Amino acid sequence: MLRQARAMVAVALALATAGCTSSDEHAANLTAGTPTEQVEAIHYFTESEPPGEVRSEFRELLLRVAEGAPSGAGRSAALQVMGEKKDPAFLEALLSALEDPSFIVRYRAAEALGKYGDPAAVEPLAQVLEDDRHDWVRMEAAQALTLIGDHRAIEPLIHALDEDNPAPVRFDAYLGLKALTGLALDRRRETWVEWWEKEGRRRYPPLRAAPESEHVPEPDSGKNE
Repeated sequence: MLRQARAMVAVALALATAGCTSSDEHAANLTAGTPTEQVEAIHYFTESEPPGEVRSEFRELLLRVAEGAPSGAGRSAALQVMGEKKDPAFLEALLSALEDPSFIVRYRAAEALGKYGDPAAVEPLAQVLEDDRHDWVRMEAAQALTLIGDHRAIEPLIHALDEDNPAPVRFDAYLGLKALTGLALDRRRETWVEWWEKEGRRRYPPLRAAPESEHVPEPDSGKNE
């Protein structure tokens, strides 16, 4: 952890103007500052970047902060910037952040992945929509799946309509289903399940196809051959 913190500061200092006290302070705050100071440091270095460009030093700084900042606020701020920059080099870090212990970090990761629109995020986001313990994160996962626009998300969104889910999660899932299918069915899960079984499954391949070994066998005729 100490080695990672030193590396983080070294990268920040490489970005800073030589002899600038403010830059030095912000670099130190990335590892030793309060959560608020860590966020301010991220924004400081972000504003120092040329518009429409992601320098290699800045890219390395964001990756190190996202993976090793001591506070969830610092990691979250780095992920938010990653979502705005849409650099392909950040994709793996964003996917990993979906498992961060801080819910706000997971929320920012899902938000950023929606902006990226990469189909590689569909299955991880579907898992978050199903399993995450925080409603905000699951709502953002539903919204991200909608933005990505991959039809493999339809079945997970249908599952999210279950009455056991809070109303905001169900509503975002419903909006996603309308956007992905172009249908104006009602909000009940039963309605969408019926459509999925009769028509949707054939039209849109599901996210996870059952292995051949898991296919339901033909009924036994009761005769031995």
